[in-house]
Amino acid sequence: MPSSYSKFKLEDINALGINAYSDKLFQNIEIPEILPSPILTTLLERATRKFIGTEKAKSEKIIAPILDELEELNRNHLAIFSGYQFNVDKELGLMGFCDFIFSRKPKALDIQSPIFCIAESKNENIDNGVAQCIAEM
Repeated sequence: MPSSYSKFKLEDINALGINAYSDKLFQNIEIPEILPSPILTTLLERATRKFIGTEKAKSEKIIAPILDELEELNRNHLAIFSGYQFNVDKELGLMGFCDFIFSRKPKALDIQSPIFCIAESKNENIDNGVAQCIAEM
């Protein structure tokens, strides 16, 4: 098994007993459109005018403002943690840092269950990014 989340490949996910596949998550659900706030619109416009060459920069300039808006819209329902170490099972290689972790504990100071989503920003090699994100989940 890999030694950290970032080392996982899709075949490692299968070894964990997880069958990964792609599907449309909300295909049969009508979701109302929510317009971004003026603050988010401005931040994203600024970000897209610049070259963003690293995963960390994309995470900070694009993903973090979107997730901050999501957290604001759901203020009493979730908390989003950024850059936390999330060691679950060392023997399986389920350890390392996650870009963003979503928890249902809105005012928690540390990560508490239930954890319902993890987001990973990737610059390239999306297949490894998907495997890394699945392992983190």
